[in-house]
Amino acid sequence: MKNRLLFVSCYSLRNRALRPRQTKIGEDEGKLLALENAWNRAAQAQDTKALSSLMSDSLIYIDFDGTLMHKTEFLNFINR
Repeated sequence: MKNRLLFVSCYSLRNRALRPRQTKIGEDEGKLLALENAWNRAAQAQDTKALSSLMSDSLIYIDFDGTLMHKTEFLNFINR
């Protein structure tokens, strides 16, 4: 009986450990993910109006190669 109980306990713990963890996203994290998705969709569609509404006028964008661009320069770069 003890062996069976030990087996069931170990099996239960193993299944719980292998199950993907469900994480709750807080309100702030949800808003941030929504903004990131909106940015990505607008950039992919080259929608400078949508991108402009998501950016501050004081934005300084740093490209992957280290190029610095202000908001207007970045929007012109996207529009090419």
